[in-house]
Amino acid sequence: MKHPASRACLLAVSILCGALSASPSRASAPASEPVRVEVSRDRIWVIDGDTISLDGRRLRTLSIDTPEIKGARCARERLQGQAAQRRLISLVRRAGHIEIVWSGREGKYGRPLIDLMIDGKNVAETLLAEGLALPWEPGRSAWQTRKRHWCPEARQEITR
Repeated sequence: MKHPASRACLLAVSILCGALSASPSRASAPASEPVRVEVSRDRIWVIDGDTISLDGRRLRTLSIDTPEIKGARCARERLQGQAAQRRLISLVRRAGHIEIVWSGREGKYGRPLIDLMIDGKNVAETLLAEGLALPWEPGRSAWQTRKRHWCPEARQEITR
């Protein structure tokens, strides 16, 4: 039986490239070593500021959280979410080189967690620097802090 980390990396390469043979030398790499795959912009659909679809498979960016568009808790959050989405669309459209770095982990909703690199720069850093995202921290308290940031007019505690 193969090592579980090898199987995870093989799955990542399959998802990101659409074929198991796309990066055979990386397929057996340990899960702690990220899998890097170059992709063309026409394979990417921007869902929101921190989620993309690659060939129909949703992928979530690591380390940031952007305001919600669907399920926004206030009008301000929806507007800020749309601004983050537009910015990511612009970055993807203008990209000369796009690389997806798969972490080997999945998020809360089963989406692979990735770093999206555009022209050598992590889009998470760009969105953070431009005030369109906040650092992602685990836990309910951190989630409530982010929601209060985007919906400061909400006086009661935001709950899910």
